[in-house]
Amino acid sequence: MSINHDHLRRVVAEMEQGVAATTKYTWLDLAQEILRMRGELTSLQEEARCAAKIHTPGPNAQRVFDALDTTINQILGEYDD
Repeated sequence: MSINHDHLRRVVAEMEQGVAATTKYTWLDLAQEILRMRGELTSLQEEARCAAKIHTPGPNAQRVFDALDTTINQILGEYDD
């Protein structure tokens, strides 16, 4: 299932304001979307790391690679088993 993130953002905003909101998404849909995004971010991080190793980046490119790596790590965060 494809998640309409704009719609979901509006629903969340309504819920935060105490409005009884409903959504067509199930917990399974949302969990699958989270796992899909984690997979995409992990792949992007691996590609960026490979590109940084293969190419000799200048200082600006290295800062971009480092910032991308740091940002992805922050988004993925740590999780409990």
